[in-house]
Amino acid sequence: RVTDNWRAGRRTHIFIDEFHVVFENEYSGAFFNSAWRRFRKRNAYPTAITQSVEYLLDSVLASTMLSNSELIVMLNQAASDREKLSKLLNISREQMSYVTNADAGCGLIRYGSALVPFVNRFPRSTKLYALMTTKPGEGVFGGEEVFDEAFGLCSEIQEAQEPLEYLKGLYQKLAKLGMGLSLIHI
Repeated sequence: RVTDNWRAGRRTHIFIDEFHVVFENEYSGAFFNSAWRRFRKRNAYPTAITQSVEYLLDSVLASTMLSNSELIVMLNQAASDREKLSKLLNISREQMSYVTNADAGCGLIRYGSALVPFVNRFPRSTKLYALMTTKPGEGVFGGEEVFDEAFGLCSEIQEAQEPLEYLKGLYQKLAKLGMGLSLIHI
């Protein structure tokens, strides 16, 4: 898909969650190490997401990928991970204090050679917080009412005379609201 989009002049965003799992197997680690470079050469923007940076730091391939990444967002880190990250990314102890016992929404961004601490707190009573929170049981995706809405939507699609036209209309409504709907196949 990356190559097809590149040939068509389109950019591809690739999101890989639980990225540390890739490096539990030497073959998948080698594949992603190679693919990471190819993605960038083909106008693709890979984004790796993990809560277990420890596994990445134990892998030479993953550490190399991490040190060559243009943008890294670090949240609260365990002491052993902070030490390894500090050495790998050449970050001072004082700067690493921003990811030591950091509150939710706070941390350190490394963009190129620049380091920027950030505080990103939102009032819990807002709609924006409800959309962004990843805490279990919170927000628009945290309760049973969301399951009921999703089940209802699936029923509407199945009952529609023209399911594809129904989905196109839903996509257009979301686009007007500034919300995208996309699927990524890796």
